Amino acid sequence: MSNLELYEKIKEDLKAYLLKVFATYVVIVLAYTVIPATTDSTDSGIFSRSGVSLRIDYGTGCHYLEGAGGGLTPRVDKEGNHICTGEEQ
Repeated sequence: MSNLELYEKIKEDLKAYLLKVFATYVVIVLAYTVIPATTDSTDSGIFSRSGVSLRIDYGTGCHYLEGAGGGLTPRVDKEGNHICTGEEQ
């Protein structure tokens, strides 16, 4: 096998490998965007995001909801009491 033939073979193998890597990357990115990776207790289901994120103060265990704009509001139960699952430290 000549040097030119060897070069062409390596070049073809490298193209095939890079194409497989790229295709795998595209599949992973598409799967990640279609299937939400995480949900929390503010969501009604896997495909129904509430638009807010649950934040918990690790010092007190009190729950807060963060909106898309970054504002925080206390999370309350049906009686209007702030939900806190921990004790103050």
